[in-house]
Amino acid sequence: MHFRYLMALTASLAFRQAVALSIQLTERERPDRPLVVGVPVEYGPVSGQVIMQATTPLINISVGTPPQVVKVAVDLQSSSISLLVPDIRKYEPLYVGGEDDCSDDDYCTLMGDFDPGKSSTFKNTTDVNGATGSDFMLIADKRVYGVSISLSSIDGTYSTLGVAQQPSFPFKLVDQGLINSPSFSLWSDASTNEGILLFGGVTLGLYTGRLQAFPFPGNGTVSLPVASVVVESSGKTTRHDINSPAVLSTVDSHTFLPNDTVQKVYADLGITPTFVPDFNATIPYVECARQHSENHTISLLFGNATIEVPWSALVQSLGNNTCELAIYSYEPWRDVGPGSQIQIGAIILRYMYLVVDYENMFAAVAPPNYSPGWAEDLGIGNGTQIPDADGNFPATITTYGASTPTPTKEVLSTSSSRAVAMKPQEKGLTSGFVGVLLAVCYLVI
Repeated sequence: MHFRYLMALTASLAFRQAVALSIQLTERERPDRPLVVGVPVEYGPVSGQVIMQATTPLINISVGTPPQVVKVAVDLQSSSISLLVPDIRKYEPLYVGGEDDCSDDDYCTLMGDFDPGKSSTFKNTTDVNGATGSDFMLIADKRVYGVSISLSSIDGTYSTLGVAQQPSFPFKLVDQGLINSPSFSLWSDASTNEGILLFGGVTLGLYTGRLQAFPFPGNGTVSLPVASVVVESSGKTTRHDINSPAVLSTVDSHTFLPNDTVQKVYADLGITPTFVPDFNATIPYVECARQHSENHTISLLFGNATIEVPWSALVQSLGNNTCELAIYSYEPWRDVGPGSQIQIGAIILRYMYLVVDYENMFAAVAPPNYSPGWAEDLGIGNGTQIPDADGNFPATITTYGASTPTPTKEVLSTSSSRAVAMKPQEKGLTSGFVGVLLAVCYLVI
């Protein structure tokens, strides 16, 4: 009697475990369940020099064991993950200066810090190049293993999650079989300071029209070709052609365009720029009262996509009742830093639906839909095209593949360059489980 009961109980438990595993694996294989990782985005104001007025996408991640929750800025021009840590001298003894108290720093107060000493799984990899380490990361409901981390001091900088070209975070997700291609899409609702960052796919319903896709070079940055800037002011519409690629930034709020175009935009909007010797820069000051008392629209054209940005969003505070227009002249004589490239800044990026696919080196853009009645995720696979996009896509591409896939909690096959979920055996139980079952029964008898 006891034997039969135990057999039934054990078989029942085995069946439930097998069914759970089967469901888990089958859902990954279903064509209507794309491999994507979706993360809520928030835009938070920070009183700093780079992240300003809630223009940078921030996401929550958990790092270490037990998990420590921190916010990171999604950085389109960085490929590394950098976290603020207390007492950086433990990992970089030669460091001089800086703050150790998170509460004394604006960025750290907003984002939080990561204490490697409180994580049992942290591995210190610090060398002559700087303070670094590796640990587990939980993003959405996915656990990512062996994530490399740069350790940063609490002294006016901020934590970042780089999504630039290889070897950035999207590639890590491919390595571990969580998405099919190193890609992502970004949607935001400027009225609510919220959005969605979707790794590995695009979401139908979150944009209007078809995506307009363009290739970008493999120089570490993502760019889009700006055809024209259109200014609508006082019932008058003026178009200024540019026809130039512009790099994209999610952390710098400023947009930099060719000087002749910028001067025409200033004239359209009634702005007289002022040269400030202390900064050695010409600043387009705007009376702060104009931000909400006037109604203008600045649009950027990318192929058949028109991205409209309200005047009120581009007028940002500099403090002390002083405001500026966040559009500056590109300065080609600069080697590095803000203004050294034609750039679409974080403010304008908030008003576009953006897709980046490092598999085929294409970026796509469309006007966002702020009132989606429905939404459907489409996975970005290993083909040459971005789903639902028009563009001059290549006939063939060389796909990214991890040489040694890292297993996740799901059963993974390592027979190919990508981690692929294996189908459960269709007939009977696995030999390992049968052995355990018989051993238990033998002990009871």
